[in-house]
Amino acid sequence: MPVSMTGFGRSEFSDEKYRILVEIKTVNNRYFDFVIRMPKELNALEQRIRQVVSKYIIRGRAEVYIQYYHTAEEAYEVRVNKALALAYQNSLDELADTLELKESMRLGHVLNLPDVISVQNQMESPDIIWQNLEPYLIKALSDLKIMRQNEGQHLKEDILFRITEIERLHGQIEQRAPELAKLEEQRLKERISELMDNLQLDENRLLMEVAIMANRSDITEELVRLEGHINELKKLLDKEDESIGRKLDFLLQELNREINTIGSKSNDLEISNQVVEIKSELEKIREQVQNIE
Repeated sequence: MPVSMTGFGRSEFSDEKYRILVEIKTVNNRYFDFVIRMPKELNALEQRIRQVVSKYIIRGRAEVYIQYYHTAEEAYEVRVNKALALAYQNSLDELADTLELKESMRLGHVLNLPDVISVQNQMESPDIIWQNLEPYLIKALSDLKIMRQNEGQHLKEDILFRITEIERLHGQIEQRAPELAKLEEQRLKERISELMDNLQLDENRLLMEVAIMANRSDITEELVRLEGHINELKKLLDKEDESIGRKLDFLLQELNREINTIGSKSNDLEISNQVVEIKSELEKIREQVQNIE
């Protein structure tokens, strides 16, 4: 079954110790493209994250956004630079004496001085962070997969609808083709007779040349190949757990090649109109296939 390259997945967890958020957005792309936005403290886990994501996404651009906060009290360490605070105090006391100021230095003043107090987040080891993060990454990817599969089903239904229309038009051309060959042969005979009106020409040679020229306009082989490609297209749409986007794109190129040949070989208004309709449906299918993994 086709899988769309477009989707979104989200997973979130929060308690008194942790807050974890994972969001994944995917859009169509010719190859697998991976972008991740997360705190720099998680950079050591990028390869693990990429390996998990690549199990769910074969083709397309994936944007992964991760938030990870260890919110428990022990996660933070408040450090006071006492030596720096004393240096500030001594300098400010000297300044107060020089300016003959009587205002004393208060604790609030000290707290506002640069670099006296610093807060550091005590990050856990990468293994512990990964143990906490991985389930929510997988949950977001699972939600993404479901959304992409649902969208893929809609794409499949639309493509099958258009294939049915192409098959109907193919059948009409197939019915018209034998009559077209006879009409083409008759036109050629009449044209040659007009050109050779006052000249003697071997009748057998004339018939042979007419048959050769009429054969060049025969579209039987193209119709057979067109039908084969259509059947292969339907088989691909029924395949399970396989990235089929590139194969579908290749088949569409072959279908276009055959229908273009039919259009160029047939000198018939009815078939020309049917060729135009088929090309229109193929273009609509091609637009849908651009979103299939």
